[in-house]
Amino acid sequence: MQEPRRNQSILGTMEELKADFYNFEFSCLKEEIVELNEGIYHKGRSAVVRIIATSLK
Repeated sequence: MQEPRRNQSILGTMEELKADFYNFEFSCLKEEIVELNEGIYHKGRSAVVRIIATSLK
């Protein structure tokens, strides 16, 4: 199976996400390759970032 195409110009890094959400405690922060089936324009393999976090404020 082919890896998803990644447009590097619009992607951030995990470190940038952590910096953007500096006032959150992360219980989950990971990058995954998933199979989407969410309508005709959102099907196939996709790179996603999953975040579960709690605000510290």
